[in-house]
Amino acid sequence: MNLINIEFNANEAKYITIYKYIKELIITSKLQVDEKLPSRRTLSSLLEVSTNTINNAYNLLLQEEYIYSKDKSGYYVSNFKSYKKTISSIKEENNNKIEFKYDFTSSKIDSSIFPFYTLKKITTEVILDHPDIWLTKAPYQGDLELRKVIASYLFENKGMNVNANNIIIVSSLDESLDIISSIINLNHIGIENPTYSKVYEYFKNKDVHLYDIDEEGIRIDNTDLDLLFVTPYNQFPLGIKMSSKRKKELLTSNAKYILEDDFDCDLINKNKVMSTLFSMNDKKVIYHASFSHTLCPGIRLSYLVLPNSLIEIYKKKYSNSSSRISSLDQRIVSKFIDEGYYYRHISSIKKSMKRKRNIIHDYLVNHHYQFIETELSFLIKVDDIENKKKHLKDASINIKFINDFLYQGDSDYLLLCYNSIPENILIEGLDSLTKII
Repeated sequence: MNLINIEFNANEAKYITIYKYIKELIITSKLQVDEKLPSRRTLSSLLEVSTNTINNAYNLLLQEEYIYSKDKSGYYVSNFKSYKKTISSIKEENNNKIEFKYDFTSSKIDSSIFPFYTLKKITTEVILDHPDIWLTKAPYQGDLELRKVIASYLFENKGMNVNANNIIIVSSLDESLDIISSIINLNHIGIENPTYSKVYEYFKNKDVHLYDIDEEGIRIDNTDLDLLFVTPYNQFPLGIKMSSKRKKELLTSNAKYILEDDFDCDLINKNKVMSTLFSMNDKKVIYHASFSHTLCPGIRLSYLVLPNSLIEIYKKKYSNSSSRISSLDQRIVSKFIDEGYYYRHISSIKKSMKRKRNIIHDYLVNHHYQFIETELSFLIKVDDIENKKKHLKDASINIKFINDFLYQGDSDYLLLCYNSIPENILIEGLDSLTKII
């Protein structure tokens, strides 16, 4: 392999130039599969650059699977064409999966407003600035820079005075529940009714107390609880905002700890800083939030804020572990928030959702439907629910009913969310939906 004629320029890092050159030789088959590349020392001598430069170039090629390494032997060209074929096969297989034509749930991101270019740009910058990031495991508590950025965000937007030391980067609510269950002896659990299916399923083998929701939020009693799970600012799935009176009742209740889930609160248009339970009592409240519905479900990145009384217990138990989320994903999200892109993205989502909300409101009014409008959804009264579920599925409509989240009692309301469905097919989707309901 003759690389002596590589021309470097001042506007590009040398290792990037080398990486691009070798990549082109592999793609055009000028370097054959399993052909051995020069050692780092040999190539650095030929090109008159440092071994670190060669190491960075080879690391990028390794990350993108253009080359592979053998212990004590060196670097070799991988079967790149076969790799590309495999990727194509995976994409084709995914394309063959059943996809709903109209998605009226809150489980996805509206791709029409997703910041593809910005995230691609940030990803490239992070990899170029930290070429070894793929090879580095994230600390068990999560990337410190990301935790600092989140602490700043919580203070500025939610009035929460949180130390980055109390924040844990997690993959999901499930992982948060795993952590909490491992550091607190949980026997008696209080849960909102209705609530997330995953929360009820997680605790169903415990002594579970279900508490109904009224217009002020969850109604609890004097039962001694080890943990009470609530979504106070935007109750899921009813969309009710808990009153100040009810918040104070919770904080003086017999629940030892309260797990406050910040369900989609960033998407709500609000004129003032929200009052979280954590900001009212940071000794009793555990706080959880996720970026899945606001940024990217694929990254699966959430965070947990523990009180001082629990963070030391957590550290002793998990200090020999590592984070489930890759260092790269954590650094990308950190940069996305810190450089202001997250605020702009949230603003775009809110504008889009406001337009969709107005369209749905007018549609339901004009068609004389009985409905309840919440901050992020519509509850529509329907009958013969089980029969309609089948017809909705046949019509390729993904939608949930309040009954899907109820564990005692019954409801005749359908839950229509609109953050997943693109605006350009909204009316079409509503026409298809209303023909059935």
